[in-house]
Amino acid sequence: MKHIESVTRGVGTLACLLLLGGACGGDGVGRRPSEQEGVNAEQRAEQEGMNTAREAEAGVTGVLLEQIARYPEMEVQDLFKLLYQAAHGSGHALSDTLAARRALEEEMASLLDEATGQRADPAEPLTERLTADGELVRVNLRPYLSAGGQSETVWRALARTSSRHAPTPESLRVWWTEAETLASEGRLPFDAEALHSFYVRQGLTGFPIPHHSNHYAERYRPAYRVIAAGELRLPPR
Repeated sequence: MKHIESVTRGVGTLACLLLLGGACGGDGVGRRPSEQEGVNAEQRAEQEGMNTAREAEAGVTGVLLEQIARYPEMEVQDLFKLLYQAAHGSGHALSDTLAARRALEEEMASLLDEATGQRADPAEPLTERLTADGELVRVNLRPYLSAGGQSETVWRALARTSSRHAPTPESLRVWWTEAETLASEGRLPFDAEALHSFYVRQGLTGFPIPHHSNHYAERYRPAYRVIAAGELRLPPR
């Protein structure tokens, strides 16, 4: 008789495990998850959702939101230039190395008085990340100069970045799609359809990199070079 009861309990437990995923008592009788277990499951799901959101913010979303917070008056072509640089690095700027080097030297010379004088903006960051991992950055020349940086050092870092950083055109498409999504959600101050149309027009001409918009250039006076962070030892500010 005891043997029969033991077998019965074993069969009941097995059936319960199969049907209820292990929510069984010692006698094989199924039990419903407690209210606390339900709360814990909801909390875990909420935490997973928050983790996913943080991961997204740390990706290209984070870069875009950082840039729009710093440059709220940027226009669509400025946004495209940002993501183009993130995907392609600095190679496009060095197609004519002699001209690129001369332009860098002349620009840094023209900025020297401003960078080291009373007009220097202490709030201008030395670098701004272009990619989520910070591998590619914009090095702002004014704070770089004010910290004692030299044009020759920047040039060597530019050349190394160009030779070692392989462009990833597919990333531009993926990141632009993300920008369109953020715009449709109201998180970027652009019309999503306008972004899509701009991307299509750029594609028709082979995705050339645009200049900054006139408004952006006048409002923010950009002066930077795109460099791989590991290629340039930045001076302390």
